Amino acid sequence: MQISKSDVIKVLFLLACVIGIGVAVVNIFVQMPIENTSLGIDYIFDRMRGGDIRYEVVNGLRNPPWSAIFFMPLADLNMRVAWGIWAYITLLILGLAVPITKRKWLYVLSVVLMLTSFPTFRVLADVQIDAQVIAGVLLIAYAMPRQNPYWLTLGALWATAKPQSVFLFIPFVALEMLRSWKRRNLFIAIGLTLAVVVPLSIWKGREWWAALNGTYQAGSLIDMSITAALNRMEFVPSPVIFMIWAFILLASVGISLLTAQAITREKATFLIAASLLLAPYSASNSVIIILAVGALVLLQKQFALGLGLFFIADIFTPFNRAEFVNIYSYYWTFFLLVSWVMFGAVLWRERHALTPDSAENLAPHPDGA
Repeated sequence: MQISKSDVIKVLFLLACVIGIGVAVVNIFVQMPIENTSLGIDYIFDRMRGGDIRYEVVNGLRNPPWSAIFFMPLADLNMRVAWGIWAYITLLILGLAVPITKRKWLYVLSVVLMLTSFPTFRVLADVQIDAQVIAGVLLIAYAMPRQNPYWLTLGALWATAKPQSVFLFIPFVALEMLRSWKRRNLFIAIGLTLAVVVPLSIWKGREWWAALNGTYQAGSLIDMSITAALNRMEFVPSPVIFMIWAFILLASVGISLLTAQAITREKATFLIAASLLLAPYSASNSVIIILAVGALVLLQKQFALGLGLFFIADIFTPFNRAEFVNIYSYYWTFFLLVSWVMFGAVLWRERHALTPDSAENLAPHPDGA
């Protein structure tokens, strides 16, 4: 296929726009006054300076080494420059997460809602890396129907950057691969993943695990897991908390097994919401994964439901102040429960509509249907 001169010009113009906007975004972060503020509170790139990954048991980097290595190019840069670059990459990922549709008004609305949502501003302000998880999940959804082991491997390495977000999702991906993938593609994916995970685990795995077990925020006001939320109420008996936890787990596994086996964005979101509810610790920054992976799809398939999720996420914006800290995590636990029920219902209603070989159900539809 020949590439015309006009196509080359269009690509170069697009590339120039991407670079130009990126430079502008980085400059904003370089000029931003952050002294005596909480901006950049979760900046972690400095833990990877000099080609090393430094874990701290009490407070610090807790992301697995196989996902952390992707941030090493930012580690030795000026803090504000690295922050600006990652903020721009985050915005690009969130923009690319919007499914393409012929309804231009809906596409524009989806982009605006995603890029201006409260959770988006939170991850940008705190320097959170949830966009890496989002990119990973979307790559997995893209790779699964195509049986592409290369995109699948990269997606798995990125999606597990926050294991608490995907610890239920990844096993179902593996199960579907074992069930439907050709043996050659399956072995390539396993081999590539192990080739990265094993040596990095030997290098830094023990330090990472120690840091992971030292998560002092577990159970605190910033922990939105169902167990933490119920424990903070103090009047809910432990056996009742366990039964609620077990019900969410069993219902999540049951619905996922009884509905269509294809790894859709809706199923991914359902399992991610369950993971965040059931995890030993999960922070509210991660609700952006629910919006980017699932709510954007609902906007184009079931507009009212998708818009409702964005509304629930954004309505908390005026209350993001110190005097409301006591209800902060309760609110996001409520958001996760609503998301879990909503996507579970969507999966159940469409349980006979999808097949694992239907690529259209896993990638964004050109017409948004």
